Amino acid sequence: MKPVIAGVLLTLFVLFNTAVAQPTSSLSNEQIHRIGDYGKLWSVLKLFNPEMAYNKINEDSLFTSNISDLLNDPSAANFKSAVRGMLTMLGDPYTSIIEKNSTDSIPLPDRPFLKWVDDSIAVLYFDMNSMMKNVIDQGSLSGFMDSLHAARGIIIDLRKPVPNKTEDDRYYESEFMNTLIGVLADGPVIYPSMRTRIHYGHESETFNSSFYYQGWLSANGAAINGGKGLHKPVCFIVNRFNNTITDALAALQSKHIATIVADDSLGNFEPASFYQMQLADSLVVNVRLSEVIYPNGNKSFSPDRQLYRKQGETEESLVHAAIMSLHSENQTKATGADQLQNSFVSAKTAGYDSLAYPPASLRLLGLMRYWSTINYFCPNKDLIQKNWDSVLYEYVPKLFYAKDSLEYLHTVARLITEIHDGHGFFGSERLEHLREKMPALQLRYIEDKTVVYRVLDDSLKSKISAGDEIIAVNDVPVKTLRDSIAQFISASNNAALQRDVTRWVLAGKENTSVKISFQHQGNRTELVLKRDKNWREMRGAPNESPVWKKLDNKTGYVDFGRLEVPQIDSMFKDLQNTDAIILDDRSYPRGTVWTLISYLTDKTVTSANGTTMVASTPDPALTTVQYELWQIPVSPQSIRYKGKIIVLVNETTQSQAEYSCMVLQAAYKNVTIIGSQTAGADGDVTGILLPGGINTAFSGHGVHYPDGRPTQGIGIVPDIKVSPTVNGIKEGRDEVLERAIEYAKNGK
Repeated sequence: MKPVIAGVLLTLFVLFNTAVAQPTSSLSNEQIHRIGDYGKLWSVLKLFNPEMAYNKINEDSLFTSNISDLLNDPSAANFKSAVRGMLTMLGDPYTSIIEKNSTDSIPLPDRPFLKWVDDSIAVLYFDMNSMMKNVIDQGSLSGFMDSLHAARGIIIDLRKPVPNKTEDDRYYESEFMNTLIGVLADGPVIYPSMRTRIHYGHESETFNSSFYYQGWLSANGAAINGGKGLHKPVCFIVNRFNNTITDALAALQSKHIATIVADDSLGNFEPASFYQMQLADSLVVNVRLSEVIYPNGNKSFSPDRQLYRKQGETEESLVHAAIMSLHSENQTKATGADQLQNSFVSAKTAGYDSLAYPPASLRLLGLMRYWSTINYFCPNKDLIQKNWDSVLYEYVPKLFYAKDSLEYLHTVARLITEIHDGHGFFGSERLEHLREKMPALQLRYIEDKTVVYRVLDDSLKSKISAGDEIIAVNDVPVKTLRDSIAQFISASNNAALQRDVTRWVLAGKENTSVKISFQHQGNRTELVLKRDKNWREMRGAPNESPVWKKLDNKTGYVDFGRLEVPQIDSMFKDLQNTDAIILDDRSYPRGTVWTLISYLTDKTVTSANGTTMVASTPDPALTTVQYELWQIPVSPQSIRYKGKIIVLVNETTQSQAEYSCMVLQAAYKNVTIIGSQTAGADGDVTGILLPGGINTAFSGHGVHYPDGRPTQGIGIVPDIKVSPTVNGIKEGRDEVLERAIEYAKNGK
């Protein structure tokens, strides 16, 4: 790279042009996947595991506290250790690594199907075969239980030596309990409810927004109808392998139909839904997604008695505990200390603003924040050109090896461009000073040329003119410079991309100058210009003309970007007798369209079909999209405009400006769009914070026309296509407005 080019790119926020190689990664593909999958697991736990909803565990620490050894040596052993450390910190015994060839078992003695003990207590033992038989022959269980009319109490031993081996085992065990409840109860028995976390869109981390929220999604427990009821004291003896019927046991317990005696620790005894994550090195993690809502308000199951038998202690002590429990069956269980939390407050996302160059753990945390947000909540994910998993693995080494703060910032900027979303801006105060000022020239990208659009300093007007083409900047060909800038800008389409690239062509640090080479009056000319204007000030030329006016007696003109809500009524009163109103939407409106349509229609306006991603499970096959027809009510007005509405658009028409076009088209039949392709980025701007003081966003809503036609990337398609020309700029003409005036007069 030539030194002069390097200097220009540095000044203009672009340190590397397209020819600069990325850092060489020494991570193998297996190591990259280990680090990436560690992050994937973290994102699933953060979003879906119930324990993380209580905001007792710092979600960032859950990621960073367990990754150091993995980053120092991304071996299979350290990967498994890092995963285990994360799960230990999570503190959820139900979320764990599934160990291969597990041989967990409990030694149990042979037990007869029926035996009688003192005080006429019947002890029953049901193994899997007897459960299956009673499910298949549904009357047999009822008949057998009726035969125990002489028993003063019944103990049902359900303990198993091993966990269920198949789904069939679980099915028959569950159906047996349903059948048994029908025999024991004489009224409906309600199983405990279950709840999972649900995210209706992604809560913005940088903007206040009421569009999205997270909470609990509850599912009521099943109701099992009883028969005539046994009306005898019943006690169940269970062990930790009965965890697949916990809901049935809890239902019987809460109705005081039966008591529960636990043989030793119950371990993971909650009924729950799980998601098995397949990670690198064939590591599988069983992630709990739900939690039980027990009738007593507890979040964990509590047996009536729990017996920890000492070595040599016989089964008789367990049966004795069950007999004691039979005598206390009508006691109401006290509410435990492990209470459910019915709401939770979202953790505030840290931006680590003071860290110019965050450590590797935080750089990768930022990658996972961004990746998971887009993965679960981007409604336009189908427009991403790469497989989103491959993007994660691609950027693991890039961010891991980013050698300094600037390389880190540029890598993040490139990451953001992968979503091709015009709302995916890149915000960083550390880079703002590199592009905060520019000379008093407005540029436009017209006919594939970078041309001067307006000269805003009178002293320059004799030297450079509107329509002059910029050839080079500090001796760098403008095409090379534009390509270098473009690689760091996320845009929904090329029109918006070139718009944003043009914005930064002359930008640089305060108190610096820029040399431009340009075509002026047929000659190549050079000027050195001082950068003394704020870039925000230069985005739009100063405009002191009226917000609205009559171009002639039949045509009105409104600067839509400057029209305020309180001005709408006066505007329509002034223009009500015109045949056409031209709304210039080549800017950003001020929230006016919601009020303006009341002067065009008296009917509720169905403006768009909005889509929001709803995440309640990490399983990509179960992705949910919420579709909603957006409707805008109108209020009665004294004025009802009857003429044409002509809307002017171009590449600066973005987001609310594009949505305003859709609202007008839905509200009023006589609307014509004139201009060129709009930016193609609509929907709520949803913010994301990344370490190092970086903020970005994406389109949180998907926005379609009511009939389903998409707008993202496409934008608002003009009815009459008109683009400015270089000659028109030189002549000081607004060719789009001219075409609109022509259409207003003759309808063609």
